[in-house]
Amino acid sequence: MKRVTRVLFTTGVAAALAAGLSTSAHADGWVTWQHDVSGKCLGADSTIPFQPNDVRLYDYCTSYGAQWYEVYNGSDGTYLLEPKEDTGTCLAAYWDNDVYVEDCTAGNAYQRWYEVRTSDGWKLKHKATGRFIDSNGKDIYLHDENGGRYQLWH
Repeated sequence: MKRVTRVLFTTGVAAALAAGLSTSAHADGWVTWQHDVSGKCLGADSTIPFQPNDVRLYDYCTSYGAQWYEVYNGSDGTYLLEPKEDTGTCLAAYWDNDVYVEDCTAGNAYQRWYEVRTSDGWKLKHKATGRFIDSNGKDIYLHDENGGRYQLWH
């Protein structure tokens, strides 16, 4: 009986840990965000910095420009996304719905993102506007939540 209890306890703890871990996104570290529909990855293009089209979809998720370093802010549950391609810059968006990178600024809500888990993937929700990163398979922009796959990332 003791052995069965230990197995059940261990199984229960493992299930609880797995359930708890599956509801959070990523810890601080390197990630890629692959678009659900196109299969391409969100990335920064350092050849055209600080422009509305400097964030684009890369064909290959292993591309240097498609790598992001995420920093979690435990006080509000948001992430800061810094592209490997442009160190010292952060993914940002404002009310014009363009998504781009700009110099990181401490406490800037326009550079903070919620990673919202859905049953089909993740959505990147902008803290300041409440809108989501969306893509038509070519362009990257903010859009109101619409339940579509074009707002899903993996």
